Amino acid sequence: MEGTTLEQMDALMHDYALKRKDYEEKKQVASQLKKTMDDAEWLVTKALHESNKMSYRVDGLGLFSLISTETIKTPKTIEDKRELYDYIEAKYGQDVLDGYRSIHSGTLNSFYKEELKECADPALFSLPGIDGVTVRQSTRFTKAKV
Repeated sequence: MEGTTLEQMDALMHDYALKRKDYEEKKQVASQLKKTMDDAEWLVTKALHESNKMSYRVDGLGLFSLISTETIKTPKTIEDKRELYDYIEAKYGQDVLDGYRSIHSGTLNSFYKEELKECADPALFSLPGIDGVTVRQSTRFTKAKV
C-alpha cells in the first residue's frame, strides 16, 4: 500500500479543520443551551423547596425529583490518614487496610517520573507492583494564525 500523497494530506487537513470548526460552533451553542437548562432546573428546584416537595410529576412529561447523596471527604492530612488507617487495621486487619489504600493515578504518574529521573539506566527502571507504562497517543490541532 502506498503512502498518502501531499494533495491527499492537504484534503484530509482541510476536511478535519472544517469539521472541527463546525464542532466548536455547535459546542458553544450547546454550552449556552446548558446554561439555559440549568437556570430552568434551578427554578423547578426552588419551587419544590418552597412547596416542601421532594418530587413532582406531570403526566405525559415526567417526574422531577430532588436527590440527596451523602459523600464522605477523604482525610487530607497525613495525621488524619494515619488515624483512619490505624482504626481500619485494628478493627479489620492488614489485608482489609491494604484494600482501602490507593494512590491517585496523577500522583502515581508524578512519582513514577521522579523516580525514573533518578535512575541511572532508564531502560532498566521499574517500580515494584507496577506492571509497566502504557503509552496512549492522542492528537492536537493548532489553528494557523491568520
